[in-house]
Amino acid sequence: MNLRLLLVLITVLSFVAIGAIWIINNPTEEVKEKAPPSFYTLAPDDIRNIEIETGDEKRSWSRKEGTRRWYFDDLNEVPVSLYRWGGITQLLGGPRTQRVLSKEIDDNSLYGLDNPSTTIAITLRNGSRTFLTLGNITPDQTNHYARMTT
Repeated sequence: MNLRLLLVLITVLSFVAIGAIWIINNPTEEVKEKAPPSFYTLAPDDIRNIEIETGDEKRSWSRKEGTRRWYFDDLNEVPVSLYRWGGITQLLGGPRTQRVLSKEIDDNSLYGLDNPSTTIAITLRNGSRTFLTLGNITPDQTNHYARMTT
């Protein structure tokens, strides 16, 4: 009777060992979602001026050559608060999008891009400008339609 019990235990232990080795060597693969695509990409160190226009308000900031500090354009040499400014150039240099609707938009008014709620102009080191316009809010109420032009 002990021999039968010993054989059963060895058989069960063998199957458990084989299963454990298989699980260790073949872990389950996690399905990773693709990162959303970049809307556009600009090097944050190349950004020299940022202008934001929302409705009747317009604000702009500039980075002085030879420094890493940003200053208000409408105030006399007043630097921005690093605590509040930190990451702005990173966000404007490479925003992510949820999805691309179309490379070319036939009717801007469908997305509120004919009369945008916000326009952001970014001037680069070489003098070129990139414009980001924000239109209507998306149906899920979490994003805005946007368009980038140069």
